Amino acid sequence: MLSFGEAIALVRQRLNTSSGRAAAVVREALKSGELRIIRDDHIDPISGSLFAIVEDDFLDWLNRQVSTTATTPLAAREQPDRERVRQAAIELWGTAGPPDHLSNSSICREVTQWLKKNGQAADISDATILRAVGRK
Repeated sequence: MLSFGEAIALVRQRLNTSSGRAAAVVREALKSGELRIIRDDHIDPISGSLFAIVEDDFLDWLNRQVSTTATTPLAAREQPDRERVRQAAIELWGTAGPPDHLSNSSICREVTQWLKKNGQAADISDATILRAVGRK
């Protein structure tokens, strides 16, 4: 079990964010139902709550957040298609991006297939894909 304070501290550390932003992230996860809470006999000094977060659920959730949120700059959050393409490229080729020998059409095809396979298909132009991977 994790207190709200412990959860906030972990989010702050792992997502490299302020305490206020970390608290907001934890609150949103709780509201969404992604995290479970259970009754705890100890009062959390930060929230004054008698509830704690189930640690396994929290750590699974946080690992998913780290893979997306921590690597997402603010400008990219405003461009969700480009960010989804960046994430697809990281999954396909790592942080170095697509190898130089791959043609632009191959990159676009592989990214589109990965997005469809992972339930993120959308009408993303080849130009957006190429910008996202640094080819245009």
